[in-house]
Amino acid sequence: MKRGLLIISNGKGEDSIAVTLLEKLKLVAKEEAAENIGVVALPLVGEGLAYKDREYYAAASWRVLPSHGFTSPAGLCRDLRRGLLDNFRQQAKIIYREAANADLLVTVGDIMPLLLAAFYGRGRKIAHIATAVSAYLRSYSLPEIWLFKKYVNCVVCRDLRTCEELQKNGVNAFYSGNPMMDDPLLAPEQINLGLDKRRRRIVLVPSSRADAYLNILRMLEIVRRFPPKNNFQFVLTMAPGLELDLLGRMLAAETEWRLDEQPDKRRPISAELLHANAPPVIVISGHFRACLDGAVLALGMTGTGNEQIAGLGIPLALFRGRSPAASGRRMRHYKKLLGEAVFIPRGSDRRKAESLNQLLGSGRQLQRMSEAGRERIGAAGGAYHIARKIWYYLHSA
Repeated sequence: MKRGLLIISNGKGEDSIAVTLLEKLKLVAKEEAAENIGVVALPLVGEGLAYKDREYYAAASWRVLPSHGFTSPAGLCRDLRRGLLDNFRQQAKIIYREAANADLLVTVGDIMPLLLAAFYGRGRKIAHIATAVSAYLRSYSLPEIWLFKKYVNCVVCRDLRTCEELQKNGVNAFYSGNPMMDDPLLAPEQINLGLDKRRRRIVLVPSSRADAYLNILRMLEIVRRFPPKNNFQFVLTMAPGLELDLLGRMLAAETEWRLDEQPDKRRPISAELLHANAPPVIVISGHFRACLDGAVLALGMTGTGNEQIAGLGIPLALFRGRSPAASGRRMRHYKKLLGEAVFIPRGSDRRKAESLNQLLGSGRQLQRMSEAGRERIGAAGGAYHIARKIWYYLHSA
């Protein structure tokens, strides 16, 4: 008999994690020589493009709200004005409708998808993939622990410390690695990027959302403070959905940088960003993992990408920007979550560049940062074991 799965995720990064688990679930079904599972996905934030790209059925999609899923009092107020409560009502109706044909509900993210599943999921079994909370950030509250005990069959934790804390409180918690490290974007690539391997690579990671352009402008202000002649090679990794033309117009309007397109289709380099008094920045569209391989440092102004960078063992420098993912609050969040893997330079832009130069001259500190990132995030491979756990609950009585 074909089993039904309803998966509910609460953000772009969570959608990606959910798709990673669904792909591993296909592998488990093949190993079990079982019929494919009927999957319905419900992204709670945005359009759910990760599901659509992999041809999973998404029960609904939503207009992107101002906060982009980054919760803050101001962001919440803006979201409420733009229809957040209407979204919740519609989502509750969809969950109640789709749960009728589901044998298991899987919630991915913070407590919100779990609340919706608990109260509108017709009493179906629930597995919660707890990507948003870590004991490195905070402990789960008593109401959350009560919710887990009453409604959830299994809580999948993002790190061992959190799992052990929940188990001490009587929650059926499970840990087998962080599934975000199994994202297909992190799969090793056999590709020649055409970069100078003799120079130390610094990668700019601006996010994949519309705020990426503002983040790029902010990071270029730091790069401009490096001496034009140095032993570093600056590489900007642009998500495929971002537009070079728009970046070029913004650079021309707001900075002294200019975009020099490289139309040669035989190599991944798509452009260079040039400034009369700064080192050039090479632009590569896509190839996120290949850009990071061999990097000595990443300048991160993104969301899930920051955690993945740290998990790969690459030292991470954070800067405050105008986007929700690069707010002061999020920087404090990542410092607590990732510990010594994160470096936050202080002072003027010139002082920040000087601090980065000092960091890059300390092999011992860079090694400590690399080890801390791997320890806090965990290695790849967990997604398969989590999929196995989902399979168990999907087929258990």
